Amino acid sequence: MRRFPPACLALYVVFLFFANAPARAEDIAVRSSALLLDGSDPARLEVGKLQWRGGIAIASDNRRFGGLSGILIEQAGRHLRAISDTGQWLVGELRYDAQGFLIGMDKVAVDNMVDPQGELMTTSKANDSESITRLADGRVLVGFERAHRILAYPAGSERQGGGLAAKPLRITTPPGLENAPFNDGLEALATLPDGRVLAMSEDLSAGEGLVRAWIGTVQGSDLAWQSLAYRIKGPFRPTGAAALPNGDVVLTERAFNPVEGVRVRVVLVRAGMIVPGGTIEPEELAYLAAPVITENLESVDALALPDGRIALWIMADDNFNKGLQRTILLHFVLKD
Repeated sequence: MRRFPPACLALYVVFLFFANAPARAEDIAVRSSALLLDGSDPARLEVGKLQWRGGIAIASDNRRFGGLSGILIEQAGRHLRAISDTGQWLVGELRYDAQGFLIGMDKVAVDNMVDPQGELMTTSKANDSESITRLADGRVLVGFERAHRILAYPAGSERQGGGLAAKPLRITTPPGLENAPFNDGLEALATLPDGRVLAMSEDLSAGEGLVRAWIGTVQGSDLAWQSLAYRIKGPFRPTGAAALPNGDVVLTERAFNPVEGVRVRVVLVRAGMIVPGGTIEPEELAYLAAPVITENLESVDALALPDGRIALWIMADDNFNKGLQRTILLHFVLKD
């Protein structure tokens, strides 16, 4: 989650005041509407090195819907699992047209995550889940900010098509993460093909023009971490990551100010740069800013299609600011 204008923040605080208690799992009704890549040019199907494969705005009258900050796309792109700013998980089924364009989401369910004591999480600020990845052994890692930590949920423990319902284990925290700014902690997690985990802070300084990142190696039920740095560009900060089959990683970076609004960079990190003690120099794949569709895009996942192309799904966090921000899900294919 990222800081936004006072009016947005006030609405978020009101939501927390009325929703700061665990609730039972429930199916919720959502509405999906199709989006254009560029509202000024309906025929446009490319931005940078990304080819447009459809997108949807998702809305619901249910107060538990929103704040989605991390996603996993599974079952060949048909199943979405998300986590929220309020310690909840959400699952849904994605729909595509005959040409493979994303057109909708349904069969949506939501519930509070479980904490290491086996209790349902409350929707307090301490349970601001921001990043998610599945380890090679099937466990699901979830990164939290504000109360900076990582929880590992057991493999095969999901219920209702993807919830995080079993008692998790707290994972060793990457060194220095405890010093991250309150609202700028562990924004991105990605499991590499060799089983290592790339973790990325949003705004924990590693020097001039750098933020802290880590490589985690699985050791039994835990992870051992080594540090590296990530080169940032101007106001852009990393918000999500997804590993590709060749070991490269795609990331989303976001910038915001009241004059220019939200701008997002989609960037590529070469596998050879992901080494302890190194500095990652990302390459821009696409720049998303008006009139191209954009929002508070915070999460990304990737899958290889049967024809070998790489597909991306990028989701926005509305911060529970109904009417001011939107939950949108964008679908692309890498051109190269």
